[in-house]
Amino acid sequence: MKRTSIQKRHAYLVTGGIGLVLAASYLWLSFQMPFGRLDQPGAGVFPVIVGVILVLVSMATMREGGNREKSNGLIFLLAQAVIAC
Repeated sequence: MKRTSIQKRHAYLVTGGIGLVLAASYLWLSFQMPFGRLDQPGAGVFPVIVGVILVLVSMATMREGGNREKSNGLIFLLAQAVIAC
């Protein structure tokens, strides 16, 4: 049986990328909920806060993967482009 292994760097980048896509879609959906006012926050305030935190954590995960063993691979370049945005 042949054993395959995934580099830790690629695992970080893929995990962060999937998390970023899910967090961005969650954030997009949460912007469609009512915000309310400052003295009476609506149902959309908490989901927006959670969505922003999820985006930041996903980007940090991708940055952690990008800082490992720098190479010129396609995944690394794609991750750097996403982080730069």
